[in-house]
Amino acid sequence: LRGLLLPDSVPSRLEIFPDEVFFKSGLQLDHSELNQLQVIKSELKRKQWLASRFLIRMIIDSPGFIRLNKLPSGQPVLSDLDHHVSISHCGYYAAVIISRTSRVGIDSELQADRILAIQHKFIGEQEYQWAGDLHNRLRSLIIWSAKESIFKWYAAGQVDFRKHIMIYPFESEEQGSIQALFSNSQIERSLKLNYRCYHDLVLTWLID
Repeated sequence: LRGLLLPDSVPSRLEIFPDEVFFKSGLQLDHSELNQLQVIKSELKRKQWLASRFLIRMIIDSPGFIRLNKLPSGQPVLSDLDHHVSISHCGYYAAVIISRTSRVGIDSELQADRILAIQHKFIGEQEYQWAGDLHNRLRSLIIWSAKESIFKWYAAGQVDFRKHIMIYPFESEEQGSIQALFSNSQIERSLKLNYRCYHDLVLTWLID
């Protein structure tokens, strides 16, 4: 087990090596959750499901039962607590962010060249002026992940990544911050995100 806990309840990242028994031993799962888990056929997806709940328990550090449900939009919600939560998992990683006071979003993406082939689906016209480089995989992944984090933060669906989210120019480094604008028919909000890059993973998050 390897994990990373950052200060002030910003994200926790976990690399999933333990078996399912390890995660279950640290969780309190009710009948409904055990049924949910049984339906998941993939061993990796079961571990992702368990690991995200394991991280929530690590962050909240409560001996009591922690109920995690989903809204109709798919947004996770801690039904019995006044916390905001966002979850991401990809490959052998799970990531969670929790805040008592602010809405949150988190996303993790494995570093892979296929992101370059779908730039046209998430990079807007103005962004292409500085981010349209078909050879800069890392920057493209950070942009995609940042927009996924904003999508989760908004939590109401119906988001066009090209039209509703603008990422302002930034230098892609090992870690840093990003300025963005979310604008649709409902709200307009300037947002600040943070990102961190690992050897095979990009992680972005925001608290607002």
